[in-house]
Parts: sequence; C-alpha cells; structure tokens
Amino acid sequence: MLPTTYLHSLASLAVLLHPVSAWAVGKGVETTSGRVQGHAASEYPEVSEYLGIPYVAPPVGDLRWMPPQRLRRKHDRKPFIADKFSADCPALYSPVVNTSNPIATAVQTSLSQIGHVQSEDCLTLNIWTKPQCGERKKAVLVWIYGGGFQTGASNNPSYNGQTFAEKSDVVVVSFNYRLNLFGFPSAPGIPELNLGILDQRAAVEWVRDNIARFGGDPNRITLFGESAGSRAVDIYAYAWADAKDPIVNGFICESGSAPFTTGNTLNPELWYSLSERLGCGGAEKGNATVTCMRTKPFQDILDASKTSPGKPGLFRRFYPVTDEKVVFSDYEKRAATGRFIQKPLLIGNNDNEYGLQSTIAKLQGATMSNTSILLGNLGYQCSARVQAQRRRDNAVHSWRYRWMGVFPNQAIAPDAGAWHGSEISHVFGTLGVFGTVPATPEQVQVSKLMNTAWAAFAKSPKYGLLKLGWPLYNETENSLILLADKNGPGATFVPGGKFDAQCNLITNNVPQLP
Repeated sequence: MLPTTYLHSLASLAVLLHPVSAWAVGKGVETTSGRVQGHAASEYPEVSEYLGIPYVAPPVGDLRWMPPQRLRRKHDRKPFIADKFSADCPALYSPVVNTSNPIATAVQTSLSQIGHVQSEDCLTLNIWTKPQCGERKKAVLVWIYGGGFQTGASNNPSYNGQTFAEKSDVVVVSFNYRLNLFGFPSAPGIPELNLGILDQRAAVEWVRDNIARFGGDPNRITLFGESAGSRAVDIYAYAWADAKDPIVNGFICESGSAPFTTGNTLNPELWYSLSERLGCGGAEKGNATVTCMRTKPFQDILDASKTSPGKPGLFRRFYPVTDEKVVFSDYEKRAATGRFIQKPLLIGNNDNEYGLQSTIAKLQGATMSNTSILLGNLGYQCSARVQAQRRRDNAVHSWRYRWMGVFPNQAIAPDAGAWHGSEISHVFGTLGVFGTVPATPEQVQVSKLMNTAWAAFAKSPKYGLLKLGWPLYNETENSLILLADKNGPGATFVPGGKFDAQCNLITNNVPQLP
C-alpha cells in the first residue's frame, strides 16, 4: 500500500495540473481582476455563476472617453463577491407604452431596461460554468448584446447563460461595453473614437487570460451576438485580422454584420451641438469642449441629448465611425484579399426583422411604410448573404440560417412574424422571459436544437455543425438552414439564395434600430 503522504502528494499534483478538478460551486477564483467569489445559479444549482466582474478600470473622471485601461488589482486579498450584475452603461431609452398585449409590454420593458441602475462604472462581465463534469477544458461562448450601439446591457434575462452551461457543456460569458456618445463620441481631439469596440476587445482579452481558471479553453473562444452585437462580432473579425493574437476561434452573427463597404463617417457637428447645450461651447472651443464635458455628470449629458422644443434629439446619432483602425472604409477590398480573421462563421437573420420596429412604431403612434419595412428586412438578410459568401470565396467554412418561428409566447402583434431578436431566448434556452404563456413542445425542441448547435459550433467551429448535418453555405444548393419553419421543431434546408432576389435594392449598411 502506498503511504498516505505519497497519495496526498499525488492528489495535490492532480489539482495543480487540472485546477478545476477540485471544483466547488461558486468557488473563489484568482483572476487578473483579483479573487472573485461566485454562487450557484438560480435554476441549475450545479452551475457556478459569477456576475459583475470588472475587466478594466472604470471609465470615469479623466478616463471618460479614453481607451479601456488595465484594472489595478487590490492587494488586500479580499475577494470580490460576484453575486449581482453591475450597473448598466449609460443609455437613453424609449418609453414603454402599456398595451392590452402583455407580451408586447414585456418586450418593451426588456428593451428599455426598466428598473436598472446606470453608471459609467459599468465595464464588467459575467460567467456561467460547470467545470465539475464534462470536458475538462470547455469551449467558451462570449456574448455581445445589441441595441443599436445606443442601449443594451448584459443584465437581461434573455441572455442568462446557465442553461447553456448546464445542458451543453460550455462556458458562457457576457459583458457590458460603452454605448452611444460615451462609447462613440465623434469628438475633436479624442484619439480613439470607437471606444465601445475597444471595450469589447478588452473583454475578450480578459477572457483569454482568465477563463481557464473557470474551466474554459482559451483556444476555443467563439464570439456571438445579436443586432448591434452581431455587427460588433463581424467588425471584430475585420478589426483584429492583423493582430498578433486574434484570440477568437469562431464567429456567430445573429441579425447584423460589418458594413458591406464603408462605415459611418466622423460628424463633429453632433458633438458640438451637445457641448453647446451643456455650456461647454461649440466649434470655436475645439478640443477644450472635451475637457469641459468630462466635468459634466453623465445624467446631465443624457438629458441634454433628448429631443426638446427647437432641439432635435442627438443621442441616437452617435455610432461606430470609420477610423481606419477598427472600422474601415474598404471592407470590400479587405474581404476580397482575405484580410479578416479566417475562422468559421455562422450567420443569419429573422424572417421579419422589422416586425419589432414596426410594432414599436405603432405603439408610439407612428407608422412605418411598407417600403421601409422591406428595406429594413433586406438590410439584415442581404448582409448575411454578403458575409457568408465572402467566407466561402476565401475557403472559410460558413453557414447561413433564417429564423422562422412565430410562437404564441412571442406574439407582440398579429403581423409581427419572426421579429428582430425573437430567436435569442431560443438560443439561450430562456423561453419564459416574456410572460406566462407556455412554450409549445415544438418550441422547446427547436430551442434545444439551437442551444446544441451553437455549442457544437463553439466546440468545433470547422466541423461541429457538419456533424449535425448542417450543410456549408452555397447559394445554389439546399444550404440555407430554416429554423422553426412553420413553427416546427427542427431545421430544414432550402436553396441558399431562396429569399435573395431583391438584395439589389440595398447597397450598404444594415439599418440601425429605431
């Protein structure tokens, strides 16, 4: 019999070699942000949940409108209790219009982040993991939320990653990034104009450097997102094509992509309009307006951005702009020469994206024209076509899907169809977020399929979906993956270009959310 001390040494060595082998739910984990303490997830208590972990220094005071700065670790060794989401990054929301349709009201409430605290100290991330079983080094899915680069936060019940971690043996991460004029200021004298995009890269770097301690595999990180988050995923693929370490191993884009050709151009007049409203002067003050604006409370800046008599609303006009650093003016050329991160892509759109926008417009007393709805839908659809084809042209594996589900618990209006964002809760397995109407059995099945498929892609971006029988994108073959067609439980395949006949009507950007 071996001595007890020898056996103890072997056990200690095993823990050293495989640090997650002695995992306890919510255990303290050493990170570059310090030691963090988690807890059991609410629905699946074997899943460890870590919420609100800072990944960079808070962008406050002199750091407002500065690139993300490395977080200085505290030396008191007191653990950070990661038991709640951080504040949302500053955003200005549309008011909720209460209706006789509780699902429509619930969707509006979710988009408006009702009851959430806002603060510039918001650059945090969240982790869901179950290292005690399954793969020792798990694939990692990193989520980027949407909201037109104007609103949004990781604290949204639809984005909860515990089902993924429980059912599909992956680690899920979500994070906040700066939005609107705080993330994309269009201001004079600021060296980096796409701060929100730089925040996203900083979060991905944090994941690379720390996720192994949570049971994740830093060599299998997939970036996925929806709407503006989807655009950001694809922007990342181009922005860090030349980086020494692109980090990301696969990309999933749900309803959005990098611009077809060019991005938005810098418009300092927007900035000066806002700085004048806040008493910081206009163009005559130049760079001095930035110094002045750094002294203003963020809520005063939000209030000055609102529409008022004689003053147009400015807030929703601050977007990512072409800086030739992370957003470019030559996407077609870059794609033609393969100058993007050449890792597999899963991309798609919903059957009636503008079912959401047109419904919200009606609730607010406006009407969108049929032409606007058509062009809006084509923007999402045809951008998916372009980016899938660009990968194919460069011999990079790509898949393309179309979400068709129109289920009772997501019926925001009789004509809303498969509206913008309605696929998200199916991907995450969070089907009950919009009220008490039960999911149909077919809906539960298609959600399981999507959860499995997204995880399979993350585990093996090149081959995971092929093993599920999903064909690579080809415009002329039965390769377009219809999900929940006729509210069915699975996937069917139709010609890749089946819906694309009108794509010649649009030429450039996916429209922004209203």
